[in-house]
Amino acid sequence: MKWRRDNGFSNEREPVLQNLENFQNEDALLVPHFRSKAKSLKEAQAGEHTADDALKFYSERKWPECDVIVSNPPFLGATKIWKELGREYQSELWRVYEGRVLRGADLCCYWFEKARDSIEHRDCRRAGLLATQGIRGGASRETLRRIKETGDIFFAISDREWILDGANVHVSMIAFDDREQAEKWLDGNKVRKINSNLTAAVDTTTAARLQVHRELCFRGVPKVGKFELTQEEALRLLGEPNPSLKPNSDVVRPWMNGLDVTRRPKHLWIIDFGERDKEAAAQYAEPFEWVRLNVLPTRSKNKRGHRRDNW
Repeated sequence: MKWRRDNGFSNEREPVLQNLENFQNEDALLVPHFRSKAKSLKEAQAGEHTADDALKFYSERKWPECDVIVSNPPFLGATKIWKELGREYQSELWRVYEGRVLRGADLCCYWFEKARDSIEHRDCRRAGLLATQGIRGGASRETLRRIKETGDIFFAISDREWILDGANVHVSMIAFDDREQAEKWLDGNKVRKINSNLTAAVDTTTAARLQVHRELCFRGVPKVGKFELTQEEALRLLGEPNPSLKPNSDVVRPWMNGLDVTRRPKHLWIIDFGERDKEAAAQYAEPFEWVRLNVLPTRSKNKRGHRRDNW
């Protein structure tokens, strides 16, 4: 309909105004089930337990057979799934799709896995889905790797700007099947193959880790709060004296990641109290006050006790 409108064709009918019975308002991934908390048959027969105090558990949603699956699934980063859908739902999602979708994958990857599974079991011929462009890397990319194990990607646009109703994001468009389609197209060009990171050149996803570099770097500690400083802010704190005579350079330190090495330095700094307890950290007056004003308000709402208490 959008294509017709954008290219000067009239839309003779608007489906949203029709009484169409083939639309279902259901969870596409999980089916909830309820089980009474009644401890005995007598309690259950007496009806003493209601749906409100029932135990909820989930099973995988079965998709209907079809020729083609076309979908624009919801994008939601792995760290945000529990915030939007709840811890219980996230845990059940992980349990039901264990071994099929990595826990660090974006929510949209579950639709890709469901479509792949439908094609593998001959319930569907091919699929075309939208994804966040982050599907090309990390845990999300493993979903595309599974697609290539049981079928293949025959069409993809690796990175496309998507502007709709004020939202401005970058997406990837991916179509795949059971290897029936011989021709492959990537970003408008005919290619011999499409790798799981949506490139057609050397498949860098198969690169192995160099063990000789094993002790040279590590992930570091996630900061979970606004501990970072601009260079101007850092220089101000470094110049502040302390009654304890301790220099603030003990805890105000340059902060770098891989982008500072491979691109241009951002000249960021960070307040890092390390293993110091609250009393020891308070000896660095101005850095401690900065964290109290900028980190404590957020950390005090954190549901994880150790992060809330050790702000």
